[in-house]
Formats: sequence, C-alpha cells, structure tokens
Amino acid sequence: IFETSRRRSVSLCHSWQFKICFVWGGELVSTLTSLILQMGLIWHIALTTESSSLLSLASLAGFLPIALFGVLAGAVVDRLPLKRVLIGADLFVAAVGRLGDCLVGRQLTCVVKLIALFLRAAGTSFYTPASQSLTPHLAPPEHLVRLSGVMQAIQSAGYILGAALA
Repeated sequence: IFETSRRRSVSLCHSWQFKICFVWGGELVSTLTSLILQMGLIWHIALTTESSSLLSLASLAGFLPIALFGVLAGAVVDRLPLKRVLIGADLFVAAVGRLGDCLVGRQLTCVVKLIALFLRAAGTSFYTPASQSLTPHLAPPEHLVRLSGVMQAIQSAGYILGAALA
C-alpha cells in the first residue's frame, strides 16, 4: 500500500497539470504582491503630496513602461533563455519593489519614488510575456487554448485584487 501511494505522489509531481498549477500559483502571488506595492506607492505619493498632478505622473510612471517596452519585450524574451528571463525579471521587480517599500516611510523626493515605479513597471514588461510563454512549454498542445484563457483570468484576477487590496 505504501509503495502504491508513493508512486501516485511521484507521478503527480511530474504531471504537467501539477507543474502548471504550481507555476500559476506563483504567478498569482507575484502579480498580487507586485501590484499591491505599485498601487500602494502611487497612493502614498498622492496622499502625502495632495497633488493630482503627481498622482497622474505616478500612474504614468507605473503603467506607461509596460505599454512602451511591452511591444519589444516579447521579441527580446523569445531570443533569451526563458528560465533566466523569468527569474531575472522577477528578481529585478522584487528588488525594485523592496526599494519602493523602503521609500514609502522616507521623506525623499517624489522623483526617486517615480523612478522606482518606472523601473518596476519596466521589469514587469519583460516578466509578463515570459510568464505567458511558459505554458506552451509545460502543457500538451491540445490544451493550450483552454489554458491560455485560464492564465489570462489568473493575471486579471491578480490585477483586480492587487489594486483593490492596495
């Protein structure tokens, strides 16, 4: 009996469904925490300065790089090793996020906080296409259309919940 349950657990860990669920769980946590920090930093700038202009500038710094670099990021991601891009971009976003977290309590100029928002969004613009291209490497081709929709739903839920929680 022990040997049979052991074989099932080993085969479960090597199944493509387990790998995708594990990756998507990490994706949801990464998206949530990243967006909570981004929106928190934007609102921190808006509330401490009480300036609608800085709120607009912070929102631009937090979202514009995704639109600007997103066009080129997919081509760059396709030419580099996927694992390194995923790990490197996520570590970069986390490092800049940690810097942004440290900046919230400090009385620094808003320019430094805006640069942190810009850099975090630039890292996200490379992380997003890399994470989206991971699913075809893990799943069988007949499941890709359905899984693509699920992946988009997970990312959208992360963006909505992250903004709401911030």
